[in-house]
Parts: sequence; C-alpha cells; structure tokens
Amino acid sequence: MFLKATIPDQSGKEAIAGMAIWVQLSTVEGYGDVSKMDLVESLQLNTLYPDDESSQKFLCQVIKSLTRQRKEVVKEAASRDPPAIMALDLCAVDPAFQRKGVAGELVQWGLNEAKKRGGLEAVTEASKKGRSVYARLGFKQEGEEIDYVLDEEFKERVMPSNIFMRTGYSKTTA
Repeated sequence: MFLKATIPDQSGKEAIAGMAIWVQLSTVEGYGDVSKMDLVESLQLNTLYPDDESSQKFLCQVIKSLTRQRKEVVKEAASRDPPAIMALDLCAVDPAFQRKGVAGELVQWGLNEAKKRGGLEAVTEASKKGRSVYARLGFKQEGEEIDYVLDEEFKERVMPSNIFMRTGYSKTTA
C-alpha cells in the first residue's frame, strides 16, 4: 500500500506533505507478499547501479542487515492466525510539514489496517527521527541498534542509526 499525504498549500492546490509504504508479509502463500520477504532479491540492482558491482554488493549487505529482524518476525508469524505481519517499509515527510502530525497519520493508517486484517503485528526499522512517532503509537524497541554486517571494504562507511521496532501480536476477533 502506497500512501500519499497531501495538504492544501497557500494557492489552494494540494502539496505532497509525506508518504508511506506499508506491506503485508508472510511466508504462507496467499497471506502476504512472499516475494518481498527477501528485499535484496526483489531489487533490480543493475537498474539502480548499472555495472557497479561494488555498490550493488554494498546495498545487498545493508538491506540484509537492516531487515534481518523483520524476516525473523515474519517467520514467527507463520504459526499465527492469520500468518502475516504488516511492515512499514518507508515513512517520509517533507521538512516543511514535519511536526504537524503527518507521519503519525501515515503510521496510524497502517496500524488501523493491521487491526482490520485480523490484528496483525506491525514492524519497522526506525531512524532517529521516526522513533518517537512510532513509540507514541505503540511500537516498542526490540534489541539494540541494528548492526550492519559489512565486508571489510565497506567498514569505513558511516551507517545510519536504526533500531527494530514492533507492536506485538494481538489477535482480534470480529
């Protein structure tokens, strides 16, 4: 699900204030996007970095490190009813519209959708800027800061601070 938040600008036209990407994931066919389980495999690396094997390799290592805990939770969910989770892949807000509740609305939409879909757990990999929004909406940090497992050639690169956050599973009955 691709969400776009718009706000009327001074001329009355709609300005894009933010956006989010939510995806339902499962290892069980028919309950979520199985193809997105391994984000690295679903990327078209040569399109992103044509003929640049080093950048492709770096991106693969970063994404595998970033989504390691998410994949574990998706596997855990296979024994639940329904056997899926909701994952917030991306939430971004234009700096001109930050601190106006836009991110909160985009995140809340996904949480509401997770509830409608049978009380699915929601997860995300949170940057420093997003953590307070996610925490306010019920996400809890699990573990320490994400450790990026990188080959020696990439060890000197500065990596962003991210943590894994999840809401916990809460089966709802209709």
